[in-house]
Amino acid sequence: MKIIASCVLILFAQDFPATSSLELPSPSAELFPYHAMVKGIFRCNGILISEDYVLTLASCINGSAQVTVYFDYRKNPMYSTSIGDPTMKVYVAQNIKIHQDFLRTDNNGNRYLNNIALIKLPQLIHERTAKLATKVEIEMALDENADANLTGWKASANTDLLVAAVRLSSQDTCRFLFGNEMFLNQEICIKMSHDSYPNWIGNSLSVNGKVIGLLTIKPECAVAVNKCSRTAVVLSIAPFLRWISQHTNIPIAYFTNINAKYNNKYNEDKIEKLYKLVEELRKAISKLQEGN
Repeated sequence: MKIIASCVLILFAQDFPATSSLELPSPSAELFPYHAMVKGIFRCNGILISEDYVLTLASCINGSAQVTVYFDYRKNPMYSTSIGDPTMKVYVAQNIKIHQDFLRTDNNGNRYLNNIALIKLPQLIHERTAKLATKVEIEMALDENADANLTGWKASANTDLLVAAVRLSSQDTCRFLFGNEMFLNQEICIKMSHDSYPNWIGNSLSVNGKVIGLLTIKPECAVAVNKCSRTAVVLSIAPFLRWISQHTNIPIAYFTNINAKYNNKYNEDKIEKLYKLVEELRKAISKLQEGN
């Protein structure tokens, strides 16, 4: 795949280490091949996790009969000035799966439980997919207050894809800052080094080359504003790995890349099914020819 000056999902941070610079001047599909913008009832980001599935926030698309998914944009595809991007790919999808226990927990519509959804694309996309962090990997990163990359666009400006250096906060810090607003089994806090950061809902957070979560709407601060003005909340993906696997019929190990054998076996199974399909088609054609 040729290198193009465009972006699609947050991808492989081992190719792009955490940086103190807010902007990546010329992001390319080679660095960000899995970044997607999703337009349903609301608009947010998502990530390509397999050749035909996008993971995003349920709060963005719940109630949508169909969604439009945009890939390979360098600038924000929601702005008309981006429409002419020659690298863009646009898909309309109707196969949407919202978590069965998705629930709004406040009157303002800003806080949710099980805020996760899958979109099945109408055709396969041959882009490098995001690899997802396991629960153990996330716990280790939290224990270390690890550096991370937040990647995506700003909600208020038609910028190029941005990459911001952030730091994971401990769960104790999250509870102190946001009190009962935090769902510690499903959410993570991050601390920004900039007042301005990529704040579009669904922007992707990655550590050591794996996506660990999607940016959510910021809850009300439980303490003094100056203590959490640069703090945001991210939905952790790891608690939903089993759900993702069940509804895509893809092994968890494929998404997390823990064991390459599982990935190879999954691909071998797909090839085997294709061979069987070709053989069935060959037999059907032979019967038709015999009938004639």
